[in-house]
Amino acid sequence: MSDFCVDGVCCNSACNLPCDRCNVLGFAGTCRVVAATDPGSPSCTPYRCSGDGGSCATNCSSDVQCATTAYCVGGACVPKKANGQTCPTGARECLSGFCSDGYCCNTACTLACDRCNRTNLLGTCGPAAARDPGNPSCSPYVCDGNATSCPTQCTSDAGCAIGYFCSSLGTCVGSVTALRDDFNDNALSGRWSVVGNIGVAERNMQLELTIPAFDAGSGGVASSSLYDATGASVIVELKQAANSLGLGAAGGLRLRTPSGHWVGLLVRDTSLQAMKQIGGTPTLVRSATYIAATMRWLRIREANGTTSWEHSPDGLTWVVFASESNPVSVREVYVELVAGITIGDNQSHTYVFDNVNP
Repeated sequence: MSDFCVDGVCCNSACNLPCDRCNVLGFAGTCRVVAATDPGSPSCTPYRCSGDGGSCATNCSSDVQCATTAYCVGGACVPKKANGQTCPTGARECLSGFCSDGYCCNTACTLACDRCNRTNLLGTCGPAAARDPGNPSCSPYVCDGNATSCPTQCTSDAGCAIGYFCSSLGTCVGSVTALRDDFNDNALSGRWSVVGNIGVAERNMQLELTIPAFDAGSGGVASSSLYDATGASVIVELKQAANSLGLGAAGGLRLRTPSGHWVGLLVRDTSLQAMKQIGGTPTLVRSATYIAATMRWLRIREANGTTSWEHSPDGLTWVVFASESNPVSVREVYVELVAGITIGDNQSHTYVFDNVNP
């Protein structure tokens, strides 16, 4: 017989310390020390039960020895912090469970353009200031001060990262020197969009554009983004050019504006041709016999208001093939690798490209 009723059962002792119980499963009626993670009754806050006796712990070596509203610092459990206080060791310090931008925060606040360290709003997640670069970076855009995600359009240069400007299409445009591709992954990357109605394949670590037999058409790939070619150049290696024996097969490099004007350096059958198109009318700037060994590399370069069409045997030593005052603005251009034919042939024709801006 017992004179003690504890935790709803007759008990062998008074069992009245915060960290002992008389209703432990499998031991009902016998006073037992509870596990070290028990909060205690009455509560051991800011500690938990020690697991070594019926009393609350009085020191700690890790957060699990502290109440849910505390964390372990220097051997002592201290209260977790309210939103807006600093959290140098992370979310473990915060009542909310979130530490963002160095402060205890009301939410996880993990989008590129949200911040929890805003002046006078510490601890409350909201949009980052306008022109914040974003984290992770929004480049080529910057945060707009209203949304918590990166913008995908711009209305002025202020919406673009340093080194970019807002194009006429409302997209942020950077230097064409950023466009590089060696085609070694054998899969068209997001840098390019397929255009036209010819065969396009990236294989054998190169880009192949094939005009099908009995088909008059054109196409290739165009950069997915606009680029600024001002004061810059675009280079490509033309590893194989087709010869349609006078039927007009052509392939090469073009820089095209959103309005459809372009400058191009193309191999048409046995000729290398510097071309331009303004207002829908293509014009030949210069034509000469194509020599594959010495004209393997093609380059269109802009400098000080002059466009130059150039070729090279090795991509290092360049020959100016033609030049004139910019026939089109290259401030906003798509880079295109193209091929086409004007008269269908009974055989296919393939152009092989490699190493864009190596």
